[in-house]
Amino acid sequence: MKIKSKTLFLIIFTFGIYYLVAKNKIKKTQVSSSLSCANEIGINLNKFIDLIGGINNIVSVTSTLSSVSIIFKSAPEVDKTSIKEFHIHGISRSYNKITFVFGDNSSLIANEINNRIKHGSN
Repeated sequence: MKIKSKTLFLIIFTFGIYYLVAKNKIKKTQVSSSLSCANEIGINLNKFIDLIGGINNIVSVTSTLSSVSIIFKSAPEVDKTSIKEFHIHGISRSYNKITFVFGDNSSLIANEINNRIKHGSN
């Protein structure tokens, strides 16, 4: 009787541990259904606008979740060493369009630049 109860206890204990491990794995693999977006710009926007040729050189600005695309009247030469202080993850350049990969604050940056274009201020 004593051996049967020990065996039964070990079986229950083993399946209990297996259940807890499986439950933790399920919790870790669940994907969040919400997107995160920054609440502040996080860069010196005046300095960034000056670096890319000023507000008067910008034709339009659009953004995606992680990048800001700027179309210029005449595309400026962007110094990659001075652009590092703005925490830009990547740059893609075409004829008169430059796309900057900022991260989750891209929409805030694009909205602020568009507001400055509308109001004509730097």
